[in-house]
Amino acid sequence: MKNTRKSKKNIGMSLVEMLVVLSIVSVLALASFMMLSSGIDIWKRFEAMQMEDDTRIFIDKLKKDIGAMSKYKNIRINGNSSQFTFPCCVVSEFDPPWLDKEVKDLRQINEISYKYKSTDDSIERYSRKLYKEKKEITVVLRDVKQFKFFYYYRSDAKQDLKQYNTLEEGVIPKFIKIEIKYLYKGKEKEFSEMIEIPFANGV
Repeated sequence: MKNTRKSKKNIGMSLVEMLVVLSIVSVLALASFMMLSSGIDIWKRFEAMQMEDDTRIFIDKLKKDIGAMSKYKNIRINGNSSQFTFPCCVVSEFDPPWLDKEVKDLRQINEISYKYKSTDDSIERYSRKLYKEKKEITVVLRDVKQFKFFYYYRSDAKQDLKQYNTLEEGVIPKFIKIEIKYLYKGKEKEFSEMIEIPFANGV
């Protein structure tokens, strides 16, 4: 009977044992929190780097399209602060040599348009091939809080550049500037680029 009473008294944990367990649990919880917090910071930095990379890819694509801009009577070059549309010459290596020049030229003309959609914070690239009337819309940049086109012309009297929010009718600007704003860690970051038009008549 005495042994039974002693064993019952020994059941359970002492105060010291409980404090040791609580200390271990606290250390593990703190380590887990620090790892989670560090992981979140790394992920945010990765997102910012990814946004910068995506922005650079978008700029390079826009520069390439503008560099191939051409004049075509059935496509007007026009634009405002959120959209820019222009004809673009896309040379294909697969065009057979016996094609008539007019047909070949038509096959190479695309209508390109870049448009900022504030409803879903994205920039779309619209492409229409005149020869086959084939249309394609792709999202080229996401998570954009603000995007604007600016058009620059040189004045006749001076060499100073004048900025406009819309294209002047029938006058191709010398430069196009784009401004992109996005949020990172609750702060607004801005990226801008000036692009020269290859055959501007607003010089």
